[in-house]
Amino acid sequence: LVTPDPGNTNTGSVTWTYSIANNALNLLGAGDTLTLSYLVRVDNNYTPFDQSTTVPITITISGGPASETWIAASPGGGLWSDAANWETGRVPAASDDVIITSDQSIGVTPAYPVTINAPALAKSVTMSDLSATPPELDNDSTLTISSALTLSADSIVHNFGTISVGGAAEFTQQSTLVNFGTLVLGHGGDFNGESSITNTGYGTIEISGGTLNVLVDVNNQGRITVDAGATLALAGGAIDGGTVTIQGTLDLA
Repeated sequence: LVTPDPGNTNTGSVTWTYSIANNALNLLGAGDTLTLSYLVRVDNNYTPFDQSTTVPITITISGGPASETWIAASPGGGLWSDAANWETGRVPAASDDVIITSDQSIGVTPAYPVTINAPALAKSVTMSDLSATPPELDNDSTLTISSALTLSADSIVHNFGTISVGGAAEFTQQSTLVNFGTLVLGHGGDFNGESSITNTGYGTIEISGGTLNVLVDVNNQGRITVDAGATLALAGGAIDGGTVTIQGTLDLA
């Protein structure tokens, strides 16, 4: 704050802005704080009566949950393992919330698919779409998510390897899952809205914990297993074909 001297009837304002690249703050984790102190010189630039003062300014930057946003621009998408395809310039780690989205209103229109060809980690994965290009994730290796997997709008997941989800898996609106590999749901989730769920003849969906609420018809050509302590709830939906093995609970209500 710059305070005028008593009797000063001049009016005006001073604007001071600060910006820093996201990847310069990768060192900050959740709960970390970075304090920056500056001395800013304010000058009236009036030659007949030049006046200036120095004002101390302190900027405090607090670290929040680490997030990584997909930004690949090359036609045909790119590899998850390529750091250049992520906003911060680094590949997601187990503590990162991963955002895979298209939103023309904020200038986020990356190329797809996101291809996983080597073991990948994330805290959570969120996919959504507010543009003409559906976000697509193709897993050819392993993807381990410690928390939630959330798909909305017309997001697409093709799984040819193994995806393990520690939290809830939410497939909503017009999202699509095509499973050729193994999908392990550690805390259930929801297949709802107008989502399209296909478990091919090569696929296995394992509900290892929690409750999976099925509100749509699942095209099952492979295997669905419900482990002890887990629940499969057919809440208005159905499972068509394939094999369903229940060691836990089947709720038909």
